[in-house]
Amino acid sequence: FGVVTHVPADRRVMERLRSIGSRPIPYITLYQQPMFATYQGIELRKHPDWIEVDENGNWKRSSFWDSEDQKNWYVVCPNVEGYVEGALEYVRKLMEDGAAGVFIDNVGERKRCFGPEFHTHEHLHATQLDAFADLLRRVRELVKEYDPDGLVLLNSASPETLPAEFWEHADADMAESYICTWVSDTRWLDWHNHWNAMGRK
Repeated sequence: FGVVTHVPADRRVMERLRSIGSRPIPYITLYQQPMFATYQGIELRKHPDWIEVDENGNWKRSSFWDSEDQKNWYVVCPNVEGYVEGALEYVRKLMEDGAAGVFIDNVGERKRCFGPEFHTHEHLHATQLDAFADLLRRVRELVKEYDPDGLVLLNSASPETLPAEFWEHADADMAESYICTWVSDTRWLDWHNHWNAMGRK
């Protein structure tokens, strides 16, 4: 069977792909949300307490705020119960609509959130790493509940730095933009000395 990633979150599209023997894997991110629109079933402007907070008490901006002009996108906190439940509800809807798993973008190191210190929100886990690992675990359990052969594909863009706690809840990691990307004309990394060696390891 063929796997098709980044399919629209549309029941008709996913049903059609399944009817021709393909496995539809829609895109999601558990890293960021826009403040200005409903995205992945979440209306962040109604839940600003779900945004990660920096050491100065400010909302953390997406790392793509400037590089990809993603203004008013913020880092969501995987350690907040409301956000976790909202994210899982969206994954559940995708699976009910015929997805064969999910492609999770922007997976990487999670830095400390100071939400509890600034009384913005409470945390479920001791660290952001623990919180995100648990969110991945719950996403994978949900996928497998609907489709025992379902896949959880990650995009860390740097698998060698992906925390071991994340790997156990994934089926694969994608080496996106390993030579270049549309946001830069600089070539980086190398197949023979980097990705191939890492893959063999």
